[in-house]
Amino acid sequence: MTGSTARFLATILLTLCAVVMGCSKSGSRSAKGRHAFDAAAPEVKEAWNKAVEADKANDYVTAISAYKQLLSQQTNLQEAQVATVREVLGLLNQRLVTASMNGDSVAREALNTLGAMDRGQVKPH
Repeated sequence: MTGSTARFLATILLTLCAVVMGCSKSGSRSAKGRHAFDAAAPEVKEAWNKAVEADKANDYVTAISAYKQLLSQQTNLQEAQVATVREVLGLLNQRLVTASMNGDSVAREALNTLGAMDRGQVKPH
């Protein structure tokens, strides 16, 4: 196994671990979860909207970075907001890994970039 193949497989395994830890029991967002940010502070709502838009566009790196940034501010979030971010982050990670395993080169590159970010080799967006 080459070094790059080993790194790629390690990145996939780390992402799968994040999926397992990040996914909720229900597997889909509840109506309450979708509206958790409706009354949020403007800066929190803006960060949430940025993450959601990137998620919808399959801009994996931007979306995952934005969701992680929101989670880093947990003291400013309500419990339902934290749960919603964790849930959508888990679902996004799952979608990313599936796309990569199905040969999506954009998803594979995103996994490589996210792995490099986790190792401190690339700065987050």
